[in-house]
Amino acid sequence: MKDHELNQILDENLPRLGGAGGEEAFHALIELPLFAVPVLIKRYHATEDTRLRGQIVNVIWELRDPQSLDFLFDVLVKATEREVWDQALSGIVTIGREPEMDRLIELKNEMEDEDKIARTIEAIEFIGHLISDPKREFIVYNGVRMPKGWDKKIEEAQALTTFTVGDERLPRIKFGDEQVQWPTDQPCDICGVKKGQYHVPGCNHEECPNCGNEVMVCRCADEVLKEE
Repeated sequence: MKDHELNQILDENLPRLGGAGGEEAFHALIELPLFAVPVLIKRYHATEDTRLRGQIVNVIWELRDPQSLDFLFDVLVKATEREVWDQALSGIVTIGREPEMDRLIELKNEMEDEDKIARTIEAIEFIGHLISDPKREFIVYNGVRMPKGWDKKIEEAQALTTFTVGDERLPRIKFGDEQVQWPTDQPCDICGVKKGQYHVPGCNHEECPNCGNEVMVCRCADEVLKEE
């Protein structure tokens, strides 16, 4: 793919994110080669549109390039728009491992916003469950290699069937039932659940039943509850 072809794809699809044809545009963008990441970062810095900035960050981390982690941390430190900040944290959780967990711990200690601190603690704990520890035992569950004990979290998540949003209790959305259909029949590449199961709380791919955005980003849900 040549530079002009890449820029044509970006020009065609970035404006459609979040609107008509947004799902198609999103999938077209996350299938780009990794050399698109620096170009997307330039597009991020070139726009002042908060909505678009958040969506560009989302596309960047979905490309899963570890080289984008420095950019995501830079956004986490500098972004004043909450939806942009949330997308950066989601990307760090998805791509990051032990070094990024340590960086988040350092950043958390400098934060003053209580909600951001709480979100960062959730992210640190989530990464902590996923990192490779030489002393940690691994198992295969749902066809996915994962730390021993993570299978219990998946099983426990299946009893957490509702979110509270204000005074309402809304049913959680299972993996595979989202508005944005992930183009794969494989288990969730973040938390390891299979189609038809509830995500492990904190997974970036879980869709909010209230607004349709990612739960980690939208902040609609107050808590996850077991079915009565």
